[in-house]
Order: sequence, then C-alpha cells, then structure tokens
Amino acid sequence: MALISLGGPAWQLARAVPTSNVSVVSAFQTILQTAPSVMRQMALAVTGSTMVLRRSWQVYRTEGNDPKVVDKAVDEGLIAVVVLLASFV
Repeated sequence: MALISLGGPAWQLARAVPTSNVSVVSAFQTILQTAPSVMRQMALAVTGSTMVLRRSWQVYRTEGNDPKVVDKAVDEGLIAVVVLLASFV
C-alpha cells in the first residue's frame, strides 16, 4: 500500500517536469503550480506509510508476543489507513 500511495504523487511530480525545449521560467512556473497539492499528497503518503512500517517492525521484533505493542499497532493502523486514504484526495 505504501508504494501505491507514494506512486501517484511521484508520477504527478514527474509529469510536471517539462521537456528540454521549454524555457526555464515556464518550467519553474509549471512546477510551482503543481507542487503544493503533490507535496501535500506526498507528505500524507509518507506519514501513513511510516506509521505502518514502524509499528510492523515493532511487532516483528517482539514476534507478536507483547500485547501492548500489538494493540498499539492495531490502533495506529486504523489512523494510518485514514491518513493514507487522505493522500489520494
């Protein structure tokens, strides 16, 4: 899910970069117009993905035997899903 949520903003940012036959000023203007929404999506995607990966690593380290870590992972996982879904808007 992390790759999918990061792929969209990365693709949009790559499409915003103009080809070589465009002037530097118009290229910079195009990137500035596209950047705010793409950066918001990227920030939400990175935040949600980091939350999921961090808790997954903690559960892996404890081999799922620590109920507190597992409960935190489930609770934070619900929040991470909302943040990841918000990155698609």
